[in-house]
Amino acid sequence: VKRVIEGKGGGRYRIKEKYVYFTASDHSNPLINGRTYELRMGRYPKPGVLFGVFAAAFAMMSLAIRRSEAIPAAKDAVFARFHVGWVAWVFFLVGGAAGVVWLLVDGSASDGFLVANGIPYSDSAGWCELGISLKNGTGFEGGFSGHRPFYAIFLSVMYSLFGDQLVVTKLSSVLLFAITTGFAWLVGRKVAGNYGGLALVAWFLLNPEFRTVIHRPLTESLAMALMMPATYFILKGLETGRGRAIFTGGVLFALSNLSRPFTLFGVGGVVLIIAARCFVGEKWSCRSALQLGSFFVGGVFIVLFPWCLRQKLTYETWSPSTNLSLIHI
Repeated sequence: VKRVIEGKGGGRYRIKEKYVYFTASDHSNPLINGRTYELRMGRYPKPGVLFGVFAAAFAMMSLAIRRSEAIPAAKDAVFARFHVGWVAWVFFLVGGAAGVVWLLVDGSASDGFLVANGIPYSDSAGWCELGISLKNGTGFEGGFSGHRPFYAIFLSVMYSLFGDQLVVTKLSSVLLFAITTGFAWLVGRKVAGNYGGLALVAWFLLNPEFRTVIHRPLTESLAMALMMPATYFILKGLETGRGRAIFTGGVLFALSNLSRPFTLFGVGGVVLIIAARCFVGEKWSCRSALQLGSFFVGGVFIVLFPWCLRQKLTYETWSPSTNLSLIHI
């Protein structure tokens, strides 16, 4: 690692234990160039502020599931005394607690090669820099200015509230993981019952990939935190026939794809599922399926189109991200 830093220079550095290995950005010798260098350690936000953030997310979840039904006692004795929403809140807290434990246990996770700005060398630095640029009011600047924008927008909001520090970025990932686990219970339960919800939550908690994402500010964390509630609202709309739930699912689906657009082609799949409902159930008709499909597509369109239009005017492509050739149109 020291050979890489010394050989390539350019301001590269690595923090290991109590030592800092670094080079000057202009390739000069830090020992004789007459400059003073200092290491600024990030401060943790005040406990009251952190509590407020998690309480706000907790409140948003409660609004989303306030009309959830109680679990019938005769159907499942294990969950009989619990409300569906309360169980989701419990898993929200479990996910948040797991994320905090991973931060404490794993320390400053590294890929064992190079750490830039205290995080493993990857796209993470680009997203953090873009979030800081938005927070400072300079807009979408740098090499990531044509990439999907919503994760950088999310980071800019967190940086505006709590400061552009690495610890804020990591705790934001913890918050997103907590939202993911809370809605995982709701999604799993709608698909496969109470134990299906438990299985999905367990998969998120035991999957080592999510433990890694907590330390690396990447778009996957926000995309999953949006896709889980999007799936929940889509399923709820299919169950109740309410256009508002389907529209909300479409909006969240689009925002998820503005974070990590690997499920964008799923729009057609959701529309086909909605259309298939006109052949199932007495309350459904082709007209109602068409209406719900329009609500979903409308929710997706109202979010994606403005950004895609910006991409077309700026980069001559309708793709929501200039680095994704798979969906380059």
